[in-house]
Parts: sequence; C-alpha cells; structure tokens
Amino acid sequence: MHNVEILENQAEEIAEDLSSSLDSQHNWYADFKDNRTHFIIFRNKVFKIDRTRKEQYDKATEYGVSLGIPKYQVDFSPHVKVWKR
Repeated sequence: MHNVEILENQAEEIAEDLSSSLDSQHNWYADFKDNRTHFIIFRNKVFKIDRTRKEQYDKATEYGVSLGIPKYQVDFSPHVKVWKR
C-alpha cells in the first residue's frame, strides 16, 4: 500500500489516469478519498462516491465482485460490516 497526497482539483484526472494504467491481466483496483469523496478505481472504470451514500458503495462493490474479486477484498463501504472469507 502506498500513501500519497492529491490536490482536490486534480483528483478526477488522476483517477482516470490510474484507471487507464492498471494492468489489464489482473483485476487490480486503487482507491483514494478525502472527508467527502471516495474514488474507487478499476481498469477503465472509476467510481466517484459520496461517502455518505451506501448505495454508491454498493455499486462499486458489486462491480468488483463481478470481476471475480472476493467480497472481503472490496469492503470499501464504512456502512457495512467487513465480510469474512
């Protein structure tokens, strides 16, 4: 895991750049957030989530699972309990 700081006015552009740069051979994802917004980034798909909206997290989680990522690895939402293996 790496920690970085991103300027707010560059967040969407960086999320898109990351999305197009992720390895196409693996179902990797990246994410970053501030107090209001959480970017969850898959190859060619970016979710810009209002951190207060559980249903937006649900969509990102469902998408990750549809790629074959185990549920316990896509536990992004602070609104649900962590899934166990």
